Amino acid sequence: MWRDVDKSFKKIKENDYDNRFDAKNLLRRGKNEIIALYENIGHEHGYYPMEELCGIRKAGLSDNETVLKKPLAWEVSVDLAGIPQQFTSPEFTPHNWQTIDLDSNYDVPRKGNEIQPKGKQDALFTWYRAAFDLPESNDTWRLLINASGNGYMYLNGHNIGRHWEGGPQREYYLPECWLNKGKNVLVLGLRQTANGAVIRGMEIKNSISNEK
Repeated sequence: MWRDVDKSFKKIKENDYDNRFDAKNLLRRGKNEIIALYENIGHEHGYYPMEELCGIRKAGLSDNETVLKKPLAWEVSVDLAGIPQQFTSPEFTPHNWQTIDLDSNYDVPRKGNEIQPKGKQDALFTWYRAAFDLPESNDTWRLLINASGNGYMYLNGHNIGRHWEGGPQREYYLPECWLNKGKNVLVLGLRQTANGAVIRGMEIKNSISNEK
C-alpha cells in the first residue's frame, strides 16, 4: 500500500487518489473480488478535509498512478459480517472457531503505550469470544487486556467501547447493568494492523484498591 500523505491533508480533487495498492501479484485471470474494510470515524475537524465527505468516493484498477483505467462498482455492507451473524450475542454458538491459549503467567498492566503483542497480519478482521462466570456479589468488575488490533468490545451483546492497540488504556470498566451473576460472554472484534490481532493476556478483576 502507498498513501499520498500530502493529499490526505488537502482538498482532494475529483480525479485525485490518496491511496494506492499494488495488486499485481494478487489478481488472477477471470473473476476477482476486492474487499475493503473501511472504518468510519466521522468528519475531520479544523482544516481543509473537514469539508470533505468520508468514505470511498471512487476506486478501481489502473496501470499508472494518475488515471483510473477500470472503475469498479462497489457494494456496501454497513456492518461487518459478524454483526448480522450475531457473533456478539451471548446466545450465539460458535462452530469451527479456533481455541487460543493466553499467557497465564503474564500480569496484564492497567495502562501502557505501544506494549501490544507483535503478531502477523493474516486477515482483515478477527473475532474473539470468551465466557466467564461471576459470583453473587456487589463488586465492581473490570477487564484487563493486552492485545494488538483495533476495534470494539461487547459484553453480553452490548458495545462497551473501543479497543485501541497503541494504548495507553488497558483497563475497561464492565457496567453492572449488563453483567450477569453467573455466565457472561465477552466478544472482541479487532481490525488487524501490522501487528495482526493477537491477545496476549486477558483478565477479569474486581476492586482496584492497592493497584497502580
